[in-house]
This record gives sequence, C-alpha cells and structure tokens, in this order.
Amino acid sequence: MKKTTQKFSAVFVALFALVISVNAQNTAPQLTKVSDLNNQPVFQLKLNNNQKDSYTLVVKDLSGVVLHEEKITDAKAVRNFALDSDAFSNASTLIFDVRNNSNNINTLFEVKNTTRVVNDVIVINVTNKKFR
Repeated sequence: MKKTTQKFSAVFVALFALVISVNAQNTAPQLTKVSDLNNQPVFQLKLNNNQKDSYTLVVKDLSGVVLHEEKITDAKAVRNFALDSDAFSNASTLIFDVRNNSNNINTLFEVKNTTRVVNDVIVINVTNKKFR
C-alpha cells in the first residue's frame, strides 16, 4: 500500500510539473469571429503571452495595404476588431499577421468574405397520406 501511494505521488508531481511548464509557455494566437455589430463582423484575437514576449499585429488586405498595426506585450491579450463591412466586402480577403518579435515566428490568419446562395430541397415521406 505504501509503495502504491509513493508511485501515485510521484506520478502526480510529474504531471503537475508538466502542466506548470506547459502553462508557462506561450500558446498560439487564436482568431475567431465572435459576432456582428451593426452589420459589421467582429473578430476576436486571443494571445496567451506568459513569457511577455513582444508581438506585432498587422491587419492588411491582399494588396498589402495596412489597415491596422499595433505592438502587444500584455500577458493575456484580447483584442476585438469590428471591420467596416464596405471596406471588408471590397477587400474580400484580409490577412491578420501576428509576429512574435522574440523568435520571428509569424502566425497568419486569412479572413475571406464570401457570399453564397443556398437552395434547400426538402424531401418528405408521404406514403401514409391520402391524396384527393
């Protein structure tokens, strides 16, 4: 019984140390569309920067025109972006470039604005219905 408890304690300590070391590292940036505000898409960038590295965020269109640029050094950064729907529809594709200035690693997000027409076809089983 004592050996089992010691093994369990050793495994628990090892797992705890692993969780702490993983949490101490920076995680990849995340970009998601969270809502629409006045017919404008709102995107949210989350950056877990536990090592407090310096990041540069650049939002640009496909032709390279910079629409937004900022430096981020916050430990846990959350930025919301409401994009002008007219500008976004004209660009149709935007690039969110998140660059870690410490190790020169870029994370690129491509945001495309597409319109599509959906034509639904519904099939109903009418075997047991009576027709006149």
